[in-house]
Amino acid sequence: MNFWHIVAAVCVAAAWGFNFVVIKIGLEEFPPLFLSALRFTAAALPAIFFTRFPTCGWKPILSIGIVLGTIKFSLLFWGIEAGASAGLASLILQAQVFFTIILAMFLYGERLTHLRIFGLFLGFCGLATVGIQTGGGITTIGFVLIIAAAIAWAIANIIMRTLGKINLLHFIVWMSLVPIVPLLCASAIIEYDSIREMT
Repeated sequence: MNFWHIVAAVCVAAAWGFNFVVIKIGLEEFPPLFLSALRFTAAALPAIFFTRFPTCGWKPILSIGIVLGTIKFSLLFWGIEAGASAGLASLILQAQVFFTIILAMFLYGERLTHLRIFGLFLGFCGLATVGIQTGGGITTIGFVLIIAAAIAWAIANIIMRTLGKINLLHFIVWMSLVPIVPLLCASAIIEYDSIREMT
């Protein structure tokens, strides 16, 4: 990696971390499902009018839009609202790496080398160490919901593996269109009272 690759990687990590701070702030004003719908609306519009439809077709767009967009983000936003700090939520969500590896082993027969096992062990120790140091930064229900979100993310990763070479920017823009309607419908049913209070 050259200098600019390192700078880009650091910027991505910073944007990823700041994303959870924004979620935490947003949940102070909006219910979780409605906020998630707003998130995907902003990601899809107006970009979708200037973005080519992905070559992979509708099936993976719909499946990942439901699993990653609707299920994963609903669980994540619920988990943060249920009592998880922004920092700890971002950390626990990275358990998706472990779940992805487990699914790949069962579905694709991937084998763990000694180096990968050692890397997973170091990663687990890092997650555990930071988690312990945060003290009471999360409730039990918050933890369970974010772990469930990590599992949904892992499933989405497995589906993504089948896509082959595609333009990921185009894919993400079109995929972001999928969760909007189910999230708004679920929000209208589950969060009706909260939305009425907003208005």
